[in-house]
Amino acid sequence: MATETTPAEEAERTPEELVALVAQLTETERRIMGLVAMGWPDREISKTIFLLPYTKVTLRVSQINARLRLPSNYRRPMALFYVEHMLPTDLAGTPRDPSKPAYTEPGEKLEEWRVQAERIRAKLREAGALTPRVVEAAMLLADPNNAKKTKAELAELMSKPSVNPATYGKFVGRLTCFMRHGSMTKVAVVARLAPFTVNDELV
Repeated sequence: MATETTPAEEAERTPEELVALVAQLTETERRIMGLVAMGWPDREISKTIFLLPYTKVTLRVSQINARLRLPSNYRRPMALFYVEHMLPTDLAGTPRDPSKPAYTEPGEKLEEWRVQAERIRAKLREAGALTPRVVEAAMLLADPNNAKKTKAELAELMSKPSVNPATYGKFVGRLTCFMRHGSMTKVAVVARLAPFTVNDELV
């Protein structure tokens, strides 16, 4: 059985090793990873890829994570792995543009996701949600080195004054309410693709 890697070990993976890991994945598994990275709930993932019952999504997530040597049932490490190592070349899924039936060139999907992330960031900025502490909490989530950290561990990384896990969760919650399928995973992916900065008027 493959063992989970530490952040340091993950950073030391060679491009060849990453290619070999990703090559193990089926088209369906790639699509699941993309939908997880978008923050979709299991029921909607199940309907989209015709995987029934929806409870099987959790099993498939665990199986994919095992292949990639990621924590068995965590979504955020999978999502960040997808964004870092797969999204730039991935062609799986359907473009948002209805005039395009499929992705045809590497980078098309990445650019589409970046544009969408920038739109979400603009919405958060307009709503005044990007306060210093909220931005700090989100960018900690978006750091691949923190992908396997719990909410309590992330709270400990916040600058002074220190916060507890519940308060950390509230910071992130101020962002999820503005996002479709809002979750810690979705916040991490959006902030990774379109890094958050503090609203000037809130500094």
